[in-house]
Amino acid sequence: MPLVTTYEDPNQLWENKLIIVGPAGDIVLEHLKYGGTLLEGSRPGDRILRTVESPFGTISGVICWDADFPTTVRQAGRNGTDILLDEHVRPGQASSDFEPQSRIR
Repeated sequence: MPLVTTYEDPNQLWENKLIIVGPAGDIVLEHLKYGGTLLEGSRPGDRILRTVESPFGTISGVICWDADFPTTVRQAGRNGTDILLDEHVRPGQASSDFEPQSRIR
């Protein structure tokens, strides 16, 4: 589930965050995007891929440009990730889906 947080304070950077919610409704994993954040103007993450255990295996997640960095894919392999979720915008989607978001900022 992707989540974008915006702030009314123009001096505070917004967050582009992936959140995984467990079966009980609690947040079991949060990932703050770190690739491309300078271009977006969003707060960068700490470049650490966290994992969560599930009945399907070890799950981790990245957002868009994070997956373009070889160190990210290496981390996923080293930390035993079985399923790597990659949330990204499909070509042609950004202009329609994210226009309201850009007006908020």
